[in-house]
Amino acid sequence: MTLRKLGFGIVFAALMIMAACGTGDQKVDNGNGTEGMETPANQAETPGTENPVEDSQTPPAMNDGQSESTAFRNISVAGKNGEYVVNGEARVFEAVFLYTVEDGHDYVIEETQATANEGAPAWSPFELKISIPEDQLPMNGALTLELYEKSAKDGSVINETFVKLEEFGS
Repeated sequence: MTLRKLGFGIVFAALMIMAACGTGDQKVDNGNGTEGMETPANQAETPGTENPVEDSQTPPAMNDGQSESTAFRNISVAGKNGEYVVNGEARVFEAVFLYTVEDGHDYVIEETQATANEGAPAWSPFELKISIPEDQLPMNGALTLELYEKSAKDGSVINETFVKLEEFGS
């Protein structure tokens, strides 16, 4: 009888260990105040609503001037009807960055070089004075300023930040 109890104990212990292991899913903090499930390393991850796949057709998020960027922060825009003054801080290599202004379809201002007062690693103030002729202002839509750097390694665009200058027709 004791052998039977020992066998039952071993089976029971094995079941308890397996139950404690669960499915391998772990709850993780998604960084936005919600919890999600982490997929075990041996299972393929399926895209869904928890981890949306970035679509190349999705426009980039606009910077509200206070959001942290690796290269630009504290951005403010003053002005209207084609005359704008943009102030902010940049942390860019050798104090050099680039900008463009577009209306959603075309560049109103092509790639233009600008400089901050100091180069990285310091955050340094900058000011842009942007003037767009009235006949180039959109009737509907928005003018968007794109601030960015180009990689010294391969010339690709890095550290993009988008700032709305003005909304028209709404």
